[in-house]
Amino acid sequence: MEIRELKTFVTAAEYMNFSKAAEKLGYTQASVTLQIQHLEKELSVCLFDRIGKKVYLTDKGTLLLEHAQILIRNIESLTAKLQDNTASMETIRIGISESLLSCDFSDLIHTFESHYSNISLILKTGVRDHLSELMMRNELDFSFIIDQNVGDPDWNGTVLGSDQAYFTAAPSHPLFQNRNLAITNLLSEKIILTEQDFGYSQALLQLLSREGISLKASLETGNTDFIRAMLLKENCISYLPRYVIEKELSSRQLAILPLPQYSVTVYRQIIYRKNKYLTPAMSSLIRLIREQYGTSK
Repeated sequence: MEIRELKTFVTAAEYMNFSKAAEKLGYTQASVTLQIQHLEKELSVCLFDRIGKKVYLTDKGTLLLEHAQILIRNIESLTAKLQDNTASMETIRIGISESLLSCDFSDLIHTFESHYSNISLILKTGVRDHLSELMMRNELDFSFIIDQNVGDPDWNGTVLGSDQAYFTAAPSHPLFQNRNLAITNLLSEKIILTEQDFGYSQALLQLLSREGISLKASLETGNTDFIRAMLLKENCISYLPRYVIEKELSSRQLAILPLPQYSVTVYRQIIYRKNKYLTPAMSSLIRLIREQYGTSK
């Protein structure tokens, strides 16, 4: 049963004349007759009594008319609501790396919300594997992450830019006085790392492992705001992408330890499932992220 056929039936019932119904709908009379016959065959009922050149609704036809009018009104109302971008609030669920969330992402959200007041945003932080799992369960729409560039046929991925991660500490840290600084000098220091199984910390540990070096973190946390605060308060070391500490480097509150051979490259990326439908608002938010974070730093 097609909605088009129901509309034809309702119009024919209103005019009690197939010819006038055809004229109203822009069909031929034969097309109207064919649609009514198809309905009658599908429903196994007679909808019209045909007496001479006149038609009359049967009891079954009257019953169908009552329900068809309600159904058509409901469908038209639903269609209007679906096409009205202001009719209901859309929710966008975003996965994001903790370190990216702490780097002016609030400014981007403010800009987005100024254009989309009817959008509700849900932000969930995590590492790539965790966020990927949430996307596979359709609990996230897309993710904005910082990680190694790993291609996967199950995902749409866009690399926005690259970043270098470095060992960093406050300029007052004694290691800056060591003119022959080596990686082994760090092994006895208090070191704070992000999650060691993912991202730039994982890349660093893999690099050190190839040299036979085992680096143990004194503290591990995904919260880069907390790590920066600790670096400013204590004589400790961390390993972070430059964009995370850019402000502190500019104000000379932090400095990069001269161990360039242990810098690794990580990538800012947007990822989402293959065949994922992106609403216009989702596409707009992704475009805004690309514009703000889409240059190498």
